[in-house]
Amino acid sequence: MPAQPMSADTPSTAPPYADVLTRNEPPRSATTDMPQIASEEEVADETVDNAQNVADVADTSTETPEVKVEGEPDAGATKTGGEDEVSPQQRAAWTRLRNQAKAAEQAAATLAGKVDQLTEIVAKLTAPPPPKEVPRPTRETFDSPEAYDEALEKWSADRATAAALETAKADQAKAEQTRQAATLEASFQERVDAFEEDHPDYEEVVMKPDLFTNPVMGQAIKEADDGPEIAYYLAQNRAEHDRISKLSPLKVVYEIGKISTKLATPVAPPPKPVPKPISPIRARNTAGEKDPAEMSMAEYTAWRAAGGGKSN
Repeated sequence: MPAQPMSADTPSTAPPYADVLTRNEPPRSATTDMPQIASEEEVADETVDNAQNVADVADTSTETPEVKVEGEPDAGATKTGGEDEVSPQQRAAWTRLRNQAKAAEQAAATLAGKVDQLTEIVAKLTAPPPPKEVPRPTRETFDSPEAYDEALEKWSADRATAAALETAKADQAKAEQTRQAATLEASFQERVDAFEEDHPDYEEVVMKPDLFTNPVMGQAIKEADDGPEIAYYLAQNRAEHDRISKLSPLKVVYEIGKISTKLATPVAPPPKPVPKPISPIRARNTAGEKDPAEMSMAEYTAWRAAGGGKSN
């Protein structure tokens, strides 16, 4: 049968919007389920944007590790029918999220670097400033030779004065150290003299070349109030002396303090012996005579012959 031409009043056998439904596009409006038709130019622009986003990710993937957004499917995930599991719009959104995550990581790294720089700056600011060295005057900075000569003389005088002050400070510090050492030595010797009154063998026990060779140990003993007693104790306990002399300076001072505390603790007297319990006293015959009932026949006969049992 020949095909009849369709007029404007003849209904079409194709379903309405058949060309739109075959595209399988999501609805574009929030108030209707009717899909909105995009123009050819819009579809082309969106395709170019998606391709550009994918290219940007490919370019940056070699520089920073790939960031996976929560909910994003693995790359290349497809349905069994061969169609894409997600739409190009979703992939573009995940691409933007990945770029934002990478930007956040780079910002955090930049911030950490700035924190390190600020920490270094604070350390430099809190450090004591080094002495400033005034540069030598140069002839080019003065208008006349007289002004240059005057500035050079002042610079030389100031430099000599500063050097003299530094030398004076160093000499003063050294003299103070010498004075403190002499004071400490005199104080320690006074305590040694007092200790020798009760321990006349102090020098014989302590003054040996192989004792107190550790300078920290010797200094700690001299500064301790009971230094002579500590030295006397360590000289008599060589194993403990040798152990402490091999320790670090801080531990040497700690051990000397422990010995000082130990020597200052009074020794408890030995316990007194416990007396034996008192035996009970047995009753005795107040008359000094044995009870006749307990006498043997010989004792009883003698007792009767002596007049025992007779009343006066």
